[in-house]
Amino acid sequence: MHWLSPDCPILRLGTPKEKAELELVGGAMGAEVEAAKAAKIAFPPDDIAPTAAVMSALAVASAPLDVGTVAARFKQGRRIAPKVAAVLAALARMGFVDSADGGKTFALRRAA
Repeated sequence: MHWLSPDCPILRLGTPKEKAELELVGGAMGAEVEAAKAAKIAFPPDDIAPTAAVMSALAVASAPLDVGTVAARFKQGRRIAPKVAAVLAALARMGFVDSADGGKTFALRRAA
């Protein structure tokens, strides 16, 4: 008989207050997930790991990236742009990345 009283919620849908609380909780959790995704990692200081870090950044990208965009994915930002550019140039020389526009943007080569 809960459907006869307007104060009683419909069990499948909930009351407007419950919906609002659920959206707040879901929104907060969604923001935490986005913050975790957006958390930047430090650019590796050694000689080998920067190559893996740059390749990882290119692997998750859905479009070719320029040097500034790749550098912005790390905590150091623009300060490491020359290092990122050197890594990308080396990867391009070795054939691991492609640059369709003469070295402005780079994409990880995915074909075998």
